[in-house]
Amino acid sequence: MHMFIYYLCYMIERQHPFPKLIRLADGSKTDGRVELFHNGTWGTICDDSWDNYDAKVVCRMLGLSDGTAFTKAWFSQGKGEIFMSEVQCLGSELSIWECPFKREHFCSHREDASVVCSERRNGSNIITTTETPKVSNTGNGSGVRLVGGDNNTHGRVEVFHEGIWGTICDDWWDVRNAIVVCRMIGFSTGKEHKPTPGDGPIWLDDVKCKGWEEKISDCDRKNWGDHDCFHNEDAGVICQ
Repeated sequence: MHMFIYYLCYMIERQHPFPKLIRLADGSKTDGRVELFHNGTWGTICDDSWDNYDAKVVCRMLGLSDGTAFTKAWFSQGKGEIFMSEVQCLGSELSIWECPFKREHFCSHREDASVVCSERRNGSNIITTTETPKVSNTGNGSGVRLVGGDNNTHGRVEVFHEGIWGTICDDWWDVRNAIVVCRMIGFSTGKEHKPTPGDGPIWLDDVKCKGWEEKISDCDRKNWGDHDCFHNEDAGVICQ
């Protein structure tokens, strides 16, 4: 009997007529804190059970692709009500309101959910290049390392090219670039970080990743060694 009552309430919860308005706040058009519009006001989603399947559905609603979930108010804390908690999408839904979720929660805005999406890939934004970068399987095997941080999750990004470690200029450096770097060294997500300056060559500049690339050298960028930067502009990341 108790199981039947729970199931009935659960189904009613899924069919609640929420207006389907959604936005990303305190980021850009492709990343930020997820906010929903309900009862005339914008509110947030608690990050309990928040994962990449949920992020994928949010990105699809926004006309974007992919989807990486961020937790713990990664793009700063929101305000107002928290409308959803324990969202459990499968990733195939067209709207987050089709996913199981709870309205009741024990969350604060320190647990606001965020996403990083990619612009849809088509013929106009697929990156092509005829250059074959020389990336050595050195150190962690990826040709990239983090230097100058307190632990292995953050620091200055250095890449290995022509037998020498060098840095990346932070022109155009953003969360999508950070995600690619962090994936290369075994993490799932990341964001940009201001590190201590390095030395040696500055190997890359104007890096513009979409977020789905396997290597930082696959991203749109200037040629190796072509830059107009100083080491106080070295790029860094925080991975998680």
